[in-house]
Amino acid sequence: MNALWGIETDPADLVFGGMMRLVQFTPGERIAFTRNPYWGDWNVDASGAPLPYLDGLTFRVTESSATALNLFLAGEVDVIEPQSLDDVGIIRRAVLNGDLEATVSESSYPTTANTFLAFNWNLASDPFKESLLRDGRIRRAVAHLIDRHTIVELVFGGAGFPLYGSVHPTETAWAHPALEVPDFDPERAAALLAEIGFDRRDGQGYLIDAEGRRAGFSVVTNAENVDRVQMMTLLAAIAIGHEIQVLEAELGAVIYLAGRAVHHAATPRLRGYLPADLVGVHEGLMLPALRSLR
Repeated sequence: MNALWGIETDPADLVFGGMMRLVQFTPGERIAFTRNPYWGDWNVDASGAPLPYLDGLTFRVTESSATALNLFLAGEVDVIEPQSLDDVGIIRRAVLNGDLEATVSESSYPTTANTFLAFNWNLASDPFKESLLRDGRIRRAVAHLIDRHTIVELVFGGAGFPLYGSVHPTETAWAHPALEVPDFDPERAAALLAEIGFDRRDGQGYLIDAEGRRAGFSVVTNAENVDRVQMMTLLAAIAIGHEIQVLEAELGAVIYLAGRAVHHAATPRLRGYLPADLVGVHEGLMLPALRSLR
């Protein structure tokens, strides 16, 4: 697929089956779509009018959520998803002061956006780490080291709720009501790691195996997303005895690295990855909070 279509491919040569078609892609600047004229042939509203109603849609690419907020306040973009309650407060004050004409919907419904860890299983350059991350016990141990409720309170200001499993709980037709969830339990995490062989500590207090190797990994996340950096920092602080190194990069680099054998884990906000042993799928590990802001 990469050989067939790249970022230099003319959008007219691409195939789109959805309601919109790509007309412009400028890396680091914007992505523009136009209405797919064929979509409405079989997708209509109750009155028979073809869908979608919009003639087009343009996404601005910004270096940070703060830049996106400033563009919204300046009236240069039409829609924004607030990244925190502080952002909501800034927007609301601008509306009340008459500086901005906008509708603010705070915690009106839970979004299906989520944050999760995706572990790298392709570390040929480090067979020990590759074998370690392929062991379900270490991923379950990490699940027990994630204090989801504390993250919801400290990172999202209470505007969220913990997530367990790959299916959003609002999808009641598919969500498992009796799914076994991993509570925050460092002792259980230590016991799981002991089963793998990490049952002693080195001079710095890190868990090690009989050969002196540490039970740890590095995590790469995008620096412009403060929430993710805070979550990973909290995880590293909680995981006493487990060496977790948080690395920061630009979002595009995170997406690139997530698909290559470079770092041990990544925290992209992408669809397609599923959580680890929580539901028996082995490609990632769900992290805690879903935003209730739009």
